[in-house]
Amino acid sequence: MAFGNDVKRQQKAKAILEKYGLQGLSDPKDQQAVYNLAYEMSGTALESIGLLLQGKSTESSILWALRAQMEQNFIIIRQLDRISKLMEKNDG
Repeated sequence: MAFGNDVKRQQKAKAILEKYGLQGLSDPKDQQAVYNLAYEMSGTALESIGLLLQGKSTESSILWALRAQMEQNFIIIRQLDRISKLMEKNDG
């Protein structure tokens, strides 16, 4: 995986992939993209909490909805990867 040499970063990336059931992704670029999205999600969550504390619930709701959409995208990524692997088996 292209997460750099930092052992702590690699462990965090592995934990993120496992959390979303994406540790079986075969392409390192996909693994990096998932890590990047999860990293951005953590920032969005913190920002949403800050907005909520400021009384800006509409902005907070939008950010949480976007976060949920990103999580759904993880599911889609996982499903597309499974389909791809099944197609490769059937072609071989």
